[in-house]
Amino acid sequence: MVETSQERMPWILVIILTILLGSIGTFWISTLPGSLISAYDLGIVVCGMELTSAPFILALITGIGRFFKGFKAKINSTLLTYVYTVAIVSSYFISTHWPWNIPLRFWLDRFMYAEDSQAFVPVFMAPPAEITRQLTFGKVPFPLMEWLPSILYWWLCQVLFGLFMLSIANILRRRYIDIEKVPFPHAMATYESIRQISTDMKVPERIVRFFLVGLIVGIGLQLPIYLQAAFPWFPDIFSWRVNTCPSGQQYVGWGETVLGLVSLTAWNKQPLAYAIAYMMPLSVLFNGWFWYVVLLLLTQVAYTVGYYTGIQNIGGCGRAWCHPSPLNDPPFKFHVMTFVGGNLGIAVLYLYLSRSYIIETLRTAFSSRSSSLKEVESTEPTSYKTSWLMFLTSLILCIAFLLVTGLSILSTLIFMFTIFIFWIAFSRVFGLAGLHTRSDSYGMVFWKPIWPVVPETRSKDFVLSVCLIRTMGIDTPSYGWGGTLFGAFCSYRIASLTGVSSKNVFKTLIVAITLLPIVTLSTVLAMSYGVGLSKFTTYNWGYGDGIIHHLASEWYYNEQPAAGSMFEYILVGFIIAGVLSALHARFIWFPFEPIGWIVGWSYLSILWGFWLPFLAAWILKFITLRIGGSKGYEEVGLPFFGGVAAGCMLAIFIGGLMSIIRFFIPF
Repeated sequence: MVETSQERMPWILVIILTILLGSIGTFWISTLPGSLISAYDLGIVVCGMELTSAPFILALITGIGRFFKGFKAKINSTLLTYVYTVAIVSSYFISTHWPWNIPLRFWLDRFMYAEDSQAFVPVFMAPPAEITRQLTFGKVPFPLMEWLPSILYWWLCQVLFGLFMLSIANILRRRYIDIEKVPFPHAMATYESIRQISTDMKVPERIVRFFLVGLIVGIGLQLPIYLQAAFPWFPDIFSWRVNTCPSGQQYVGWGETVLGLVSLTAWNKQPLAYAIAYMMPLSVLFNGWFWYVVLLLLTQVAYTVGYYTGIQNIGGCGRAWCHPSPLNDPPFKFHVMTFVGGNLGIAVLYLYLSRSYIIETLRTAFSSRSSSLKEVESTEPTSYKTSWLMFLTSLILCIAFLLVTGLSILSTLIFMFTIFIFWIAFSRVFGLAGLHTRSDSYGMVFWKPIWPVVPETRSKDFVLSVCLIRTMGIDTPSYGWGGTLFGAFCSYRIASLTGVSSKNVFKTLIVAITLLPIVTLSTVLAMSYGVGLSKFTTYNWGYGDGIIHHLASEWYYNEQPAAGSMFEYILVGFIIAGVLSALHARFIWFPFEPIGWIVGWSYLSILWGFWLPFLAAWILKFITLRIGGSKGYEEVGLPFFGGVAAGCMLAIFIGGLMSIIRFFIPF
């Protein structure tokens, strides 16, 4: 759709909604029981897919306005785009990692691991022990001046790195959204709800019917999953109580194998995973399950000749995390090959293939000569000059921030390169496969030549580099500013479909990035000093596991992402990703591509079991296209599975509300 002209920016709506969602979402997750904490919140509800519920839920709640005469006309695609933008960015700030993991672990370490904390954590990252100890039981006056340096530090951390991520999204927006038409499956699923709800988007009755059928199916699938978790007497229809994580992946048990295959460890049963997978490109779906089958065969051969001895005596989850594992141990070290080498190959090759586009944006920004992009620049969030200046300024400020924190200049430069190159790769995987190659284990890969193992005398440079890069740096987007990149791309994708000004979407993103860190931190502190964090489930996310004691320890650092030599595995993964990318781009008939290969040979299949949703979605989408063509896909498949996703999210919202009620009134 073409952007509407002279579109007014709804500042009040965006500000109020950001504040409300940031505070309510932070409180919401803290009241959920442990078994539901990462599945019925307003943040991430499908681990590994990093799918968040707030965009769906807020769209559906906004849709209630259609039933009120005075509001019906206002429930249009423009309003819903702003609601979506606030919701998608907010959802990554109100999940399980920010603020409950970071900065809470730094705060609690002050008195729980006092020796490590005093030695390595600056005073502006966490107040003294006697202050942070107050968080546990609260009910004392709030010492604002003691907390102010830490609040400002963590707010500045999120804002600076958030702006850095947003500048990347702005520069690449036209390439991703307008030229390549990267689908961003999460956004596509939400868009199906938006166009059903909006009063200014005319949807044929046939499409509406398929969406409503999907909505009912989604509720029917997801609600029993919640009820069996909440009430012991409710029948376990989907065997959720049998070796199944809240996100839906079921594992083989200790000493068990399926079909005799030692690497057939997990399969994902979450209905949302299947609905989102249907939105993905057919080639990615095929490669996801195909390469997993190849992994099963390779691993089985290795096991037969003597590798991975005893792996069958480990549970399915442990076959990904523990030793022996085909992900981390020779002869394959699939984790190093895919998440490190594969991601690097995807990012480097993509930047190389996009060199003409990038050079043209630079020429448009800083050259006095005319450029072919001058006309299209008017539809961008900002001018290319502003976007590039934003990139360079935020880069410099992030470097200064890390230096002040305590990293050396070398570690700081490695840090910035690491997050830049990996988040480019993450955005490609997320945009095409709707998944995130998340793991804190490979964050220090570029530091390994400097510190192959934990140094005998740990320095502040080493400890802070480890703790920051392996959490906010390259792990889940729910640490905050990584979610800004995903949220920005998804928001621009939705805006391209609804015709909303990308400039106003950019302004909305700026508001969210600026307000969310301070709102979420303030909510945690208000809860802490009001009644004490010990009253809430999320206290356990920061309690008992010192961040330095864990991440900077010999037992964790020395064998991550894999013990022994890694260079050859990184190189092989880099080459495989590059060759698959080049051949897939060069020959239309070539069936293999790198995104699905990474899915099949990594945690995404072995730990989270996404190979099964990929296989099922590939079959269903193939049949849809073969029988109904693109029309059948757009008029039947998309609305139906968009409805399934919406129905699941509605059931998650109901389950979350019931859990909050049970927190105050047990029943």
